Amino acid sequence: MLEMPPLNEPWLVTTWPGMGGVALAAGDHLVQELGMEHLGDLSVEHAFEVTHLAVTDGVARLGELPRCAVYLWRNPGGGPDLVLLQGEAQPATGAYALAREVTAWAREWGVVRVLGFAAMASQMHPRQEARVFGAASGAELLRRLQELGAQPLEEGQVMGLNGLLVAAAQAGGVEAACLLGELPYFATQVENPKAAGAVLQVFQELLGHRLDLTSLQRDAEEVDRQLTRLLERMEESGDPDLGIVPREEVGSDSSQEAVGAGEEDGDNGGIAGLSQEARERIERLFQESAQDRSKAVELKRELDRLGVFSAFENRFLDLFKSGE
Repeated sequence: MLEMPPLNEPWLVTTWPGMGGVALAAGDHLVQELGMEHLGDLSVEHAFEVTHLAVTDGVARLGELPRCAVYLWRNPGGGPDLVLLQGEAQPATGAYALAREVTAWAREWGVVRVLGFAAMASQMHPRQEARVFGAASGAELLRRLQELGAQPLEEGQVMGLNGLLVAAAQAGGVEAACLLGELPYFATQVENPKAAGAVLQVFQELLGHRLDLTSLQRDAEEVDRQLTRLLERMEESGDPDLGIVPREEVGSDSSQEAVGAGEEDGDNGGIAGLSQEARERIERLFQESAQDRSKAVELKRELDRLGVFSAFENRFLDLFKSGE
């Protein structure tokens, strides 16, 4: 286990790769903004296998295992110190076992609260402000997150270590929560500094220490312009209804954050009239989209073409209700 100096009521923040690079971008900003000290790396090699060949100038060598860096910030205001874990990759298997191992280390360090950063995809338009959703281990912490502007994640899943570490902490008796920044479902593979900034807006209030988020906001403006142009080209290409509707047009109670178990029963949206071939094609596209979210645009077009998107909407959005 990594040696840790004496700390003041430390919080553990976890950032692992996921949708929109939200967790990693937020973690990077904390490291730079707070001038966090790199203490070393956790020994997590046992959770990974080498999966690639590294090549430099034509010379091949065995690829390296992912690292998990540990950073420390001592709070000058007397509040909680921060320990930040920043992982380079998510393990293919055994993620919860690794989460429990990290939690054991955190308890040895005296951590009193674990916070995971993640992302949640919705039908938001790139020009809209990103909302922040929260899930907490207890009602008191959840109420505090709501006071700071986070909306409760009513139902869903937070995939990967950004969520599992919160679950492992809760199981170990440590208060924990996950903050999820909202981003457009059609651009989950694009880095989204706006979602990262939204998460940090809530986090800084929770911590009681102001952060300069100017650089994230500046980057967000450029990404929003690019995503808006991308959305316009997608619409011009023959998909005028991508389900991207500004919230001011549909009201604040839109079903963007709704999560369901699957398509509804009955003849909702004409589903009963689908041929077996169409059903199999939809199922195949759902399976492909679960493995590669870039396939979701094709799935959305097919559901719209068949006129059954409303019947599959909850299941479709389930593909993105995750922070990895």
